[in-house]
Amino acid sequence: MENNKDVYCNGLQDGFAKRQSDNATISIHIASKEDGELYCPKCYSSVHFRRCTDKVDHFYHIARQSDMEFSRESALHKKCKNILCDILKKAYPNGKWETERKINSINSIPDISGRINGQRLVIEIQKSSITPKTIIERTEKYTSARLTVLWIVPLLNPLGKENFRPRMIERFFHEMYGGKCFYWDDTNPSFIYPVHYSRAFRYIETSEFYDEDGQHQEFGGYNKAYKTIKVPNYGKALSITNNFEIEYIDSQRYFNTETFLPKAYIYKPVQSPWWDVSDNSISDSLLEDRLHQLNKEVLIKFGKYKLSNLFDMLGDLSYCQWFKENIKADERNKKIIEAISVFQKLSTESELYKEVLKIR
Repeated sequence: MENNKDVYCNGLQDGFAKRQSDNATISIHIASKEDGELYCPKCYSSVHFRRCTDKVDHFYHIARQSDMEFSRESALHKKCKNILCDILKKAYPNGKWETERKINSINSIPDISGRINGQRLVIEIQKSSITPKTIIERTEKYTSARLTVLWIVPLLNPLGKENFRPRMIERFFHEMYGGKCFYWDDTNPSFIYPVHYSRAFRYIETSEFYDEDGQHQEFGGYNKAYKTIKVPNYGKALSITNNFEIEYIDSQRYFNTETFLPKAYIYKPVQSPWWDVSDNSISDSLLEDRLHQLNKEVLIKFGKYKLSNLFDMLGDLSYCQWFKENIKADERNKKIIEAISVFQKLSTESELYKEVLKIR
């Protein structure tokens, strides 16, 4: 249903999921239909399991995604390209609008190109599951020629309002355009739709149990933000001919990854943010990815936490206290210090957040 790049969550790799009814940890070896709904312990999205004859039994994520088409030159791509080009020709008859015109100076063929009031604009209709690297390379070519660029994601069907899991490419556009991704479908073909990806939540049921020391424990009873599933938060539908302005963006790190957003002249909608600007849900997901990457790079052998998961360790107040008292005695703490810095940006639970701040 989904490939790993689109899921971008490794929470099921160890073969364990959580049971929604009581939050018990369930191994793939004993999972059954009687367990009811299961969810991923890392991103909190719902999961199913497969019993296989030709490969290892496994859990897998399930989530709604946008209805994109991935063929190289699909009917959807052609339709979107031709309709938008015709609209621009009518609005700006002197703009020399064309589809698939080669720009010799940079050896590129954008989907649509022309001029609005003398300013050259190229429009790319994202027609396949290309990588951020390809987007960066194309955008940098356009920037070198001082061309303004707009990337649009065409859909076979409207995105809708229900929770969904944005693909890698959608998340990249979302950051490149300052917290929005632009969609098009043929239900209202004269307009494009800017969408911000807001937080989505699942309720963690309350469960009570006794730990190995016989102490009563209670877990759950609160809403927890999904790490990878978002709520489509729509801005005002935009006419491609008159609701935009041009803005230059400089190169900047794509959150805490090794990728950099390209320098670019972007075609930006003339409207203020319609979402809660403190909602950094995409950033949080990528920062957590970095934390898990750090976990693979450092071998943890601190007290009872031998070979433990670094994220879980930092989520344990007792460990944070132990680490604060013992960190100076260890020479291998640079990666862990970086992990704490990442974790500090992720955490919104006040007591833990305060404790991690003390460590620094």
